[in-house]
Amino acid sequence: MSKFTVSDPIITEEKGHGSGMRQRIDHPSFAQVQVSRINGHQVLHDSDFNSHNYIALRISSSEMVRDLSHDWHHEKDQLIEVCMSEAQWATMVSSLNTSGVPCTLTYLMGKQIDRLPEPTDRVNQFNAELSKHWIQAVEQLTEAQALVATLGLSKVKAQALVSILNKAKSNISGNATFVEKSFNEHMEKSVEKAKCEANAYLYHVIQRAGLDALTLGITPPKHPKVLPMSNYVLAWHSYDMNSTELDGNVIGVYESLAEAQHEMIMNMEETEDLYEGTQYITEKHEVSMKFTTPYGYAITYYVAINPNV
Repeated sequence: MSKFTVSDPIITEEKGHGSGMRQRIDHPSFAQVQVSRINGHQVLHDSDFNSHNYIALRISSSEMVRDLSHDWHHEKDQLIEVCMSEAQWATMVSSLNTSGVPCTLTYLMGKQIDRLPEPTDRVNQFNAELSKHWIQAVEQLTEAQALVATLGLSKVKAQALVSILNKAKSNISGNATFVEKSFNEHMEKSVEKAKCEANAYLYHVIQRAGLDALTLGITPPKHPKVLPMSNYVLAWHSYDMNSTELDGNVIGVYESLAEAQHEMIMNMEETEDLYEGTQYITEKHEVSMKFTTPYGYAITYYVAINPNV
């Protein structure tokens, strides 16, 4: 086991808010980890499906600023990003001390990693592998037929053995292929049926929850900070990793959540239009939306309750 060294954090004094001073504290071991649910298309390693919702885990180097009697943690350079399907994420957080869970590396030390091609059709893959085994089995039976003549058997016994081998070859070439095709058709129908039943069950659960809420005279919660009959504040904050500057402001106050959400969507679309033709990542939720560029700029729009109400 290699020895590690211990070093003290580097502390820099600088002008803070007002007339006070603040400390900027840095150390090679400082890092921040961020987990996000992303809406967007992504081909993932060891996932048989095209994922339109997936989990992204990012680790960045970090620094700490001591100001106004608080510790503020700021991202610096992004080090790594991996993406996982929701199933892979659930397996990872629930399975400690294992050999690991497959994930997809998308960013490493300042470099975007090549994307994966569209996933291969698993049915075709298994069909090709099975057909290969059938061909090998027929070839081996043909070799066995050729060996019969060298065994010194009587003509009657030799013909009987060759006949059995011929029947086995016919079963593999004809009947087994038919069963394989029938099985594939059955599995396709079973998968589609399972999708329909899952959707129907989910719809029933949602409908039942809504009816129960109406019966009890309550509004189903949409977000921990969302309450009925309140004014809603739409605001934004941004962070530029290259300049380590934070910025933000209030966009407006609205009577209903729907109005605030509509304005949030409009502002997000304007931001996307400004960066049209460039790569970016969006995370869209009911009361918050985040826009992130690969070169360190991020802006978040969010809805909260008006504290003055």
